[in-house]
Amino acid sequence: MDGNPSRWIELEDEARKIARNEDDQNLAEFSSQLENQIRSRYPRISQLEAQEITQDVLLRYLKLRDANKLDPDGNPYGYLQSIIRTTVIDRHRRDSRLARYEETLDPARLSFVLGDRNIDDPFHDSGTIHLVQAALSRAVEAKDYTAFRVAVCFLDKSESDGRTPSNRAIADELQVSHTGVAKALKRFRDYVIEISGSV
Repeated sequence: MDGNPSRWIELEDEARKIARNEDDQNLAEFSSQLENQIRSRYPRISQLEAQEITQDVLLRYLKLRDANKLDPDGNPYGYLQSIIRTTVIDRHRRDSRLARYEETLDPARLSFVLGDRNIDDPFHDSGTIHLVQAALSRAVEAKDYTAFRVAVCFLDKSESDGRTPSNRAIADELQVSHTGVAKALKRFRDYVIEISGSV
């Protein structure tokens, strides 16, 4: 698709004004134009996804401006388009990662894996099916893919081996350090605790 169709000239002008810090009072209108372009270029995404992507793009664009990394006399619209592409790709990767582990998030499977845990288990006490599912999703939202992979591996090995796996066993499976596994499990516990306090 044309990177700069005539119907987006107004958006390009507005992007330049915002890069110059001249028109923040019209951010709502800019956001609306941005969302329209995103929905036009990526028709398969839902309205809610388009709104979320728009918010992410706008925040990234303003952060670049506020860090003086946008040249208003250069090509701020090009930066904007690059941010849109990156944000859409990031979201696609996140969604693909969740889809790949759809079986892991299945309540019946989690119920089986979590049925007989001990005190050393990172899911002990607060490890209900709902909380584990929510914590896995929270890890992905935070782009904490190491914690996500470690937690999934923990569940997988618990089921396949019939016992709680050691950190070293998880480290060997994922080719990460023993310390990295311990830190990732600690972060995952924190996600569970955070969610348990908000439900």
